This record gives sequence, C-alpha cells and structure tokens, in this order.
Amino acid sequence: SFGCGGSHQQSHDSSLARFGHARSTMSEDPADGDKDEDDKAEVSKEEFLKDFFKTFKAEEQSIRDALACVNSEVHEQLDALLLRLQALEASFTRQAHVLPAYDVQQYRSSLKAL
Repeated sequence: SFGCGGSHQQSHDSSLARFGHARSTMSEDPADGDKDEDDKAEVSKEEFLKDFFKTFKAEEQSIRDALACVNSEVHEQLDALLLRLQALEASFTRQAHVLPAYDVQQYRSSLKAL
C-alpha cells in the first residue's frame, strides 16, 4: 500500500498491465482435444484465476488507500479515482464469465462498496 504521498497512478498502471496479462492467458484456446492440451488449459485457468484475484484485490486496496488520502484537490482526485474504479469494474465484467459464481458475487459486492 502507498502512503498519501505515494504513486497511485503507478499502482493503477501495473494493475492494468496484470489484468491485460490475465486476459491474454485466457484467450489461448487448445487447438486439439489432447490430454496434454487440456492439462495446460487447466493450469492456465488456475494461473489466470490466481492472477485475477491478486490483481483485483491490489487495485481495490489501492483505490481505498487513495480515497483515504483525498485532500483539498477533492474534485480532481475523486474524478481520477472514479476512472480507476470504472476501469476495475470493466475488467471484472470482462472476466466474470470465467470466475466461480461465489467469487463473482463477492467481487461485485466489493465494487459496489467502493
């Protein structure tokens, strides 16, 4: 977590890069029904889920930290945080179809709370 003087944009940029990585790993589709390919796809899905959950939580915490640091430039800061929240929500929406149902509900609640 960054202090109030930390670089929230840097955290946001790295979070988006990780979301991009997670999306690219799920776009790989096995070319044939080979067992090795199925095993690779399952490992890839597990890695994707781990990466998604880790990245989502990191960005959620970063947004919460930034909200705690809002100062006299409140309008600019809140506008920037709203854009980050919208990006996090859009990323979640794109990935929701591959997430377990319980996690979808839990993460949707987290987004609403933000």
